[in-house]
This record gives sequence, C-alpha cells and structure tokens, in this order.
Amino acid sequence: MQTKKLLEHGLNNFRFTTVISQLVPIAQVPVTEASVDSVVIAPSTDVTALLPADCDESKLETVYSLNSGESLQAPLTTDQDVGTITVYYDGAPIATSTLHPITDVERHVIEYA
Repeated sequence: MQTKKLLEHGLNNFRFTTVISQLVPIAQVPVTEASVDSVVIAPSTDVTALLPADCDESKLETVYSLNSGESLQAPLTTDQDVGTITVYYDGAPIATSTLHPITDVERHVIEYA
C-alpha cells in the first residue's frame, strides 16, 4: 500500500522536462584565424530532467563555458566539443551537455600564414 502511495505521489508531483534542446542556439562566439568573425554554438543533444510538476521556471538558470576561454580558434567542425552548458534549478545543477558549432569553420589561410 505504501509503495502505491509513493508511486502515485511521484507521478502526480514530478515530470520530465526538456531543459536543454539541441535546436536552440546558445550563443554566437568570436572565432580567431577564421574567414568569419563568429560562429553559433548549440548543445550536442537534448537533455531532460525530472522536475517538480509545479516548478517555477524563473528558477532555471543556464550557464555555458567554452573550453578555450572567450573565443574559439579555427578550424572547427560541427562534431567538435567546444564547451559545456549546465542548467541549474534553484541553484542546484540538474543537467549538462557539450556544445558544438552549428557550422564548420575553415581556417583563414592568409591570416594563419
């Protein structure tokens, strides 16, 4: 009987929510030694988290960081890990994903030479 109540409590009070979507760009970051000035980065995968059904979405905070500081260096490929994104709920980390450029970026041959 207690198991049933516990299961019902969980089903009624919590839900899985997509907190990181690979379809949502995170930022446009500068690129050095490239033929373009910047590139858009996005999560490599969708990530879901178990949250209270009545969660206050204003308590969700997203923080990203690049592996190489504040800019990226060409060449870049769309499958290259360039950083991480972490989602916090009420100050506690609940989800993390890697970041990838959404397009390849070639090295600028003349500038690199």
